[in-house]
Amino acid sequence: MFDEQDKAAPALRPAALPARPSRAGRGGGAARVRGRRFHAGVWYELRPAENGVFYIHWSEGRRSRRESTREKAIAPATAYFDEWLTLLDAPGRGQVLTCADLWQRKYGTSERHGYLWRHLEPTFGPLRPADVTQDTIDRYVAGRDAAPATIRLEVVCLVAAWNAAVKERHLTSDDVPAITPPEDSPPRDRWLNDAEIDRLLAAAEGPGRMGRAERFVYLALDTGARRTAIQELRWDTGQVDFATGAIDFLPPGRKQMSNKRRAAVPMSDRLRAVLLRAYEERVGPYVLDSPANVNTALTTLARNAGLARVTPHVLRHTAATHMARRGVPLWIVAKLLGDSLATVEAVYAKWQPDFGREAVETIGGAWGREMGASAQDGHQTRPTMVDTSLE
Repeated sequence: MFDEQDKAAPALRPAALPARPSRAGRGGGAARVRGRRFHAGVWYELRPAENGVFYIHWSEGRRSRRESTREKAIAPATAYFDEWLTLLDAPGRGQVLTCADLWQRKYGTSERHGYLWRHLEPTFGPLRPADVTQDTIDRYVAGRDAAPATIRLEVVCLVAAWNAAVKERHLTSDDVPAITPPEDSPPRDRWLNDAEIDRLLAAAEGPGRMGRAERFVYLALDTGARRTAIQELRWDTGQVDFATGAIDFLPPGRKQMSNKRRAAVPMSDRLRAVLLRAYEERVGPYVLDSPANVNTALTTLARNAGLARVTPHVLRHTAATHMARRGVPLWIVAKLLGDSLATVEAVYAKWQPDFGREAVETIGGAWGREMGASAQDGHQTRPTMVDTSLE
């Protein structure tokens, strides 16, 4: 989603939400230590989850609720617990907390969300959610020079921060306005044909050591992997295995995500040659020298090749489209991309050379004769339809 260079999140210091205790001086705590508080007719309990993080648990009606303290030590978790309960009694919380407070509470110092906030902050930072109207959103959308999908993501993340505050009882539902986010852009269908691929690879060639963009293009086209997976690929972790001829894009010890799965992909002969050369020219543990964003280098390379709108996603889409067009079974395409079969079928089934062929041949066979057959025998060359409609 983020085709531009990520920016660091601005420093936001919400005044009305519990501040995280500093790392200095955090002590350990017994895993079984629990805290209970009776507050406004409700029991609240502090206890650790399986991952060691302490959560505040309580019940609303028949529903169990919980709030993370994001702390694994009992002392800072208890401090957060006490301050969190204090905030429940703060009068007019919705009259105090701004969008900047709630964004910081939801996303913290996330670099990706920091890039979104850089554009949202001038308009929404000082406003309370109750101050935001649909007209405020519409004016922001009209004045924002960005892709529709990016603008929609910004607004959706802002509303998500409000809703998280309601769930955590820092706001009430009355403090949050009903907002309709802007429409999303249609799915991107840009992919490179054979001639464009040749131009891109030709522009990447040059004297001396192979550049980052050139290595990235070969990896993206020959594996269909996502940008981040390629950027994080390392030599020293066994992910690039020349003995078996395979690349495992999931770093050792990292859990597989339920979506955006990282696949193990065989090396093509072309990619093997590229990687052997890259290995001989390596200057560090990363295949691309570093895990830094490759977008700028790829944009420059595409411009030198005279090509527009070439992004890492376009290269991934190109790899999948060419596999489908050449008859690779879609379940194999899904495995290589790390996507579900349903997702791949929805996007790439139309490119299969035999897609729907059996069905249309069945329709044609129902006529009983071929077009133009035996015109000289006096028969019609066009099939005759029998009217079976009711009169």
